[in-house]
Amino acid sequence: MAKVNPPPQLRRPRKITTDNELRPYFERLEWLLFQLWTRTGGSDDSIDETVNSQVDTDGLFGLFSRISDLEFRNVIPTAVDYTTIGSEIIICTDAVTVTLNDEPDDQELATVKRVGGSVIVDGNGKLIDGETDWTINVQLTSLDIVYLVETDAWNII
Repeated sequence: MAKVNPPPQLRRPRKITTDNELRPYFERLEWLLFQLWTRTGGSDDSIDETVNSQVDTDGLFGLFSRISDLEFRNVIPTAVDYTTIGSEIIICTDAVTVTLNDEPDDQELATVKRVGGSVIVDGNGKLIDGETDWTINVQLTSLDIVYLVETDAWNII
């Protein structure tokens, strides 16, 4: 069993922390690397040795295949009916129906936010917490959902 050591911590240059364009990019990159670290056997507790006792048996190939599993969520503003493709954040600026992906990946995420008129979220043949669709009636409210293969359904989180 190989021990997994915590990754080295780097100090962010001042340019990154003060630049409004670079800071969010690097914060997201740090999040991505942390997710990659924990998914490959790393622990967020450098004292706890029980969690991080072994790296995945696929070694580096397994590590690189997991990188492709981590995806950024696109932000889509829309005033017309829309169907999701992958993990997305949909900002609805008018009364619309958002139809969820009919072939979602495991743990695919969708956030639907109502900014304009009433919004209907259609499960597209899959249930959303036991319902075929959900209506967002309250302005500036969002619905966060995740698809799980085990349940073959969308789950409100």
